[in-house]
Amino acid sequence: MPDRCGRESEVVVDGFTIGRDDVLEWIDRHDAAWRAADPAAIAGLFSAGAVYHLGPWDAPWRGLDGPFRGRDAIATGWLAGGISGERFSADTEILAIEGDRAVVRRRITYFEADGSVESRYDTCWVVDFDADGRCVEYQEWYVEGP
Repeated sequence: MPDRCGRESEVVVDGFTIGRDDVLEWIDRHDAAWRAADPAAIAGLFSAGAVYHLGPWDAPWRGLDGPFRGRDAIATGWLAGGISGERFSADTEILAIEGDRAVVRRRITYFEADGSVESRYDTCWVVDFDADGRCVEYQEWYVEGP
């Protein structure tokens, strides 16, 4: 696989092109699994050997080291990161799709229990998919807003 942004991807998928509607459907399922904090739904988003990077350098996230490897480890990592009970809204813009890869911008707002804004993030996701529409590799960059 060609070098992608200074490093080779860890997962290779040949000859598959993901569609825009498939990406949006995956994001809807992603957000539903996140809201539900459902380990089976989270795991179902990812291929068996998926790699989930916690940021561009795989620095610790919420006290966890990455990347998470495998769908079960990803689900366990999400739950260990404290997603249960998180309240959020997200706007989504697909920036590009090339073959099995989608580049997505998301603006995510987290809310306190009383509905006030806790924090905002502007994020960029690079998501590689398999032919079944499952993520095989996930990378995220994020910046906290004012």
